[in-house]
Amino acid sequence: MSRGIPREESSTKEPPFSLFKRGMLMVSFSLGKEENPKSYISFFIFFLWEKMNGKIVSVKGVVVEVLFEQEAPKVYDALKVVPKNANGNEVVIEVLQILENGIVRGIAMESTDGLKRGDEVENTKSPIRVPVGPEVLGHIFNVLGKTIDGSNQIA
Repeated sequence: MSRGIPREESSTKEPPFSLFKRGMLMVSFSLGKEENPKSYISFFIFFLWEKMNGKIVSVKGVVVEVLFEQEAPKVYDALKVVPKNANGNEVVIEVLQILENGIVRGIAMESTDGLKRGDEVENTKSPIRVPVGPEVLGHIFNVLGKTIDGSNQIA
C-alpha cells in the first residue's frame, strides 16, 4: 500500500529539468526506484533572468558614478557601459566604492568622452579578467587583457 500523493502514469518521460518563464527552474531527480513515488525530489530555484542594469548619474574624468535600483554590484566588479564612447570603444568600469542609495563609484578603463548621464550600464557580476599562462609571453596587453601589439586576441 502506497501512501502520499498519487502519481499519474505517463508514457513519456519528463526531462530532468524544466525551464519556465518568469525565472523559475525546476529540477527533479530520483533517489531510488522509479516505482516508489517518494523517491522523487523536486527543487525550485528562483532567479532573476533580467540583467542587473544601472544608469550613469555622474561622469568626472575617469570617475563614473552609477545608480542601480535593484542590486548594487560588489567592489571590484566590472561594469560595461552599453553605448560605446566617442572613439567607438566599449567602456569598462571597475567598482571601487559603494555609496548610499544604490550608487557605486568606479574608474573607467577607457576614455569617458561621449558618456553622459542616463547611459545604461550592465553589471557583469565578476571582476576584470585577463589571460595568463605561457601563451601571453611576448605580447603587450592593456588593463582589460586585450592585446595592443597588433597580434591576435588571446582568449
